[in-house]
Amino acid sequence: MKRVRDTANYWRKIYLMELALYADTITIDYDI
Repeated sequence: MKRVRDTANYWRKIYLMELALYADTITIDYDI
């Protein structure tokens, strides 16, 4: 069970980083 939780945390970190990069890209593109 711990392994599943670790994997979930790992994917969540990646998801949040992707989200941050995506937000940065939008900000640059649209100059908000």
